[in-house]
Amino acid sequence: MNQRSQILGYALLAFAVILTDPFPTVGFGQDNRGLAFGQTNHSVFVGRLIRSGRSRNGTPRFALLGDEGSVTAYIVPATGMNVGQHVNQQVGVTARSMRRGPNRIPYILAQQVSQLESVNSMETVLDEPRIIIEEADPLADVMQDFADEDASTSIADLLWRDLNDEVVLAQAQENILPPMPNTVGPSPGYTSDFGVAPSGDYNDFYGHRGMGLPTGAPCGDPNCKTCGPPRPARWWARAEYLSWQTKGMNIPPLITQSTDGTPANQAGVLGLPSTSTILGNQDILDSNRHGGRLTLGYWFDDYRKRAVEVEYFSLGRESDSYAVTSAGDPILARPFVNAISAENDSELVAFPGIVHGTVTAGATSELISFAPRYRANLKCRSGLPFGLFSASNCVGGCKCVPSGRRLDLTLGYRYMRLNESLSINERLTTLNTDTPSTFDLTDGFATKNEFNGAELGLVWEAYRGRWTIELLSRLALGNNRRSVSIDGETISSTQGVTFDDPGGLLALGSNMGRYSSNQFVAIPELGANVGFHISPKFRVLLGYSVLYWDKVARPGDQIDLNVNPNLLPPPLDPALGPSAPRFVLEDTNYWAQGFNLGLDFQW
Repeated sequence: MNQRSQILGYALLAFAVILTDPFPTVGFGQDNRGLAFGQTNHSVFVGRLIRSGRSRNGTPRFALLGDEGSVTAYIVPATGMNVGQHVNQQVGVTARSMRRGPNRIPYILAQQVSQLESVNSMETVLDEPRIIIEEADPLADVMQDFADEDASTSIADLLWRDLNDEVVLAQAQENILPPMPNTVGPSPGYTSDFGVAPSGDYNDFYGHRGMGLPTGAPCGDPNCKTCGPPRPARWWARAEYLSWQTKGMNIPPLITQSTDGTPANQAGVLGLPSTSTILGNQDILDSNRHGGRLTLGYWFDDYRKRAVEVEYFSLGRESDSYAVTSAGDPILARPFVNAISAENDSELVAFPGIVHGTVTAGATSELISFAPRYRANLKCRSGLPFGLFSASNCVGGCKCVPSGRRLDLTLGYRYMRLNESLSINERLTTLNTDTPSTFDLTDGFATKNEFNGAELGLVWEAYRGRWTIELLSRLALGNNRRSVSIDGETISSTQGVTFDDPGGLLALGSNMGRYSSNQFVAIPELGANVGFHISPKFRVLLGYSVLYWDKVARPGDQIDLNVNPNLLPPPLDPALGPSAPRFVLEDTNYWAQGFNLGLDFQW
């Protein structure tokens, strides 16, 4: 009877084991080919291992995801096991014990975890020791953590609870959706490296495929970085609108005004209380300027390690002008220093009963730059540094997000040109009725600065999602050729006879001519851009740039107010008095800075 009771007990136990099915013959996870694994005396689960937080008793929680992106099992590591090293890998998990939980999702006490690279790798998993069910159930506490959760919280939310016990719903929803097919590989990218599927499908814009990364690529995977497998787009172009300011041109006193009643010999003379300067001792050409910049580039390799680019920018021709006309009220004059007496003096433009006239001053400025460059990548990494926007480039600990940065070196040639001019014109009519005369005199000063040199630069780029940051620094070293042109002319007409003489007032035979000199200079440039991708191919940019150019020649600095009256046209005797005005090249610094708004396009 005892023997029958034992046999009956064994039979009931076997029947209970079959009903509860603690060791399924088919694994819950499947590999990428859709094959199921498992033998009669094994419990092997196959899938992608992810981290799903930490239980309240401190036990690390992991899970397996199937091909469809849903949770197939929760994994609890046995004592002494390092399951975390396999996070985001396709693995086979040999169960030491198993219990079913909510929605019949199994909880596995892992005895062995093996990374899978092929179907053959399953042979190693199936050769592991047989499952031993322990009397104590270490899964009970972990399952109780889930059971204590609010019933309204979904399994996906439970899975994605982080260490602070906060639900990251968007991450959970992202991973339970069916994954998109892998169409292209990762690449460094000129901007934020958006991959383009051959079919032109741009779904999953924020995800891996949008950045050229395989959907679901793990953070520890070598493909989850900015430099990786090739991508087809090699050309890029950037067009920018520039709204810049430049350093103004300083000019000496050019036009003065005197109060009514001032004697003719004191009219417009500098230093007198009755004289005020209406043009001069100020900066001109310092208003906001508009321009454009165009960059065209080409990557030599699919990995975007080497490239060439050409940049051209121009600040459109800017002009400033001032004009005043008077019949004698107000009193107008042009000041200078009498080189013979060494005292302030003036030439009358408008004075009651003597002369009336118009004086006009105008200045122009134009800046252009051209630079072909070779570009080479020095370093590229996934994720963002210094905790920028996130501690890493991982979402929920399992998926690589589109974030990364790269550092590029640029080597090239730079040409820059600054053309400027300043002119003063007078049109005078004498009021002497016996011998009426007219005078049209002009002083012209023009400068050209042409830089030719080598350029070295660094470009650092970072991106996360659709947003990008670009920082650049460049230094150009080379020769600056400064050219100065001074010219003057006086056309006078008396009793129907016209005379044309060289020289005006500040441009006379003593300083007229063309002069040039060379100077070694450095031109640094700094820039920053924030970009936002409106599509995988197009990105809008808002940035700021500044450049500095030392030892440039500008027209206002080339004016000498010392004048020998004997040299005024027609000259009396050039030998009388000093040779003045004189030319001495004066240089200064120049800068340009401002905002840029642009659009990137890559194909």
